[in-house]
Amino acid sequence: MALSLQTSQLMQHGRLANNLPQRNIEELEVALQTRDFAKFCQLTIRESNQLHAICLDTYPPLNYMNGHSRQITAMCDSLNKDEETVAYSIDAGFHVFLFCLKTNK
Repeated sequence: MALSLQTSQLMQHGRLANNLPQRNIEELEVALQTRDFAKFCQLTIRESNQLHAICLDTYPPLNYMNGHSRQITAMCDSLNKDEETVAYSIDAGFHVFLFCLKTNK
């Protein structure tokens, strides 16, 4: 992240300038308190995607996702087409973590 802080314009002029990390945390807290799973999915996926976009905007770029992680995220996007049923988050690597309700297993 130190390299991203120094070189990523998305980090400097997007996320940090607009205080997105704090705003996303606050919105996520509300989604969890109100049990709004659709909002939880949207926030979790967007946060994950934004962090990976920053990695790609870092110079030199950091590319953590691989073909399998991209396939999994595409599958989740397809499942969520009509209704949010699964959220994903990808660590600073290629590991994809999935979140779903027991009723959607």
